[in-house]
Amino acid sequence: MKDSQYIKDIFDWLQTGGIKYENTPEQKNLGLNILKEEYEELVEGLIKEDKNEILDGSVDEIWMIVNSLIFNGISYEEFMEYFQKVSMSNWSKYCTTQEVAEETVLAYQNGDHWDKPGIKIECYWEQVGNVYVIKRNDGKILKSLYYTSVENV
Repeated sequence: MKDSQYIKDIFDWLQTGGIKYENTPEQKNLGLNILKEEYEELVEGLIKEDKNEILDGSVDEIWMIVNSLIFNGISYEEFMEYFQKVSMSNWSKYCTTQEVAEETVLAYQNGDHWDKPGIKIECYWEQVGNVYVIKRNDGKILKSLYYTSVENV
């Protein structure tokens, strides 16, 4: 099964079970409550470092995220189109040259990065394969100076 087919399978399973968009506060609250329950189970597994609970919680959370899409009137096609845009945008966070990586790090450190104007962020770059990754000191991946937002993909 192709990766995106797993998401489609969840949509299909829910439709088979009669789950559809009702646009009611009750349905939206149900979605939020179940999403929260599954999130708490996932967090518990992460804290315990229990691989089985992490796997179960992660998959359950994905299923509940798809539930929340349906509960908010979002189709599989809409989701996949937006998902692809986010993916393309995220890939643009990486720098393609060392020079761009160095410029990006300086921009963050001086508070001159367009995404965080006036905020100085300690970060560094590292080469991973054929890209240069900008990381905040805690390891979070930051945006290149040439990052493309979802709206511009």
